[in-house]
Amino acid sequence: MTVAPALVGRGIGTLLLAHAMGTLPQPIRLRTFQANLGAQRFYERHGFAAIELTDGHANEERCPDVLYELAQRCDRG
Repeated sequence: MTVAPALVGRGIGTLLLAHAMGTLPQPIRLRTFQANLGAQRFYERHGFAAIELTDGHANEERCPDVLYELAQRCDRG
């Protein structure tokens, strides 16, 4: 998911992520670049935890990245 820089801070990313979290099976995993601190804060604020750091050898850009996971939540009634 990418939101154009000019549109960051308007809630678009939150809406997109909420849709993904409501439709995808859990656990949900995603990656962002280690240099993208704003994205890391965003995902962590929404309950994702970093589970792996890489040196970027496996991605097209060859940039170090972070694998995040949103663990399965238990619904308690």
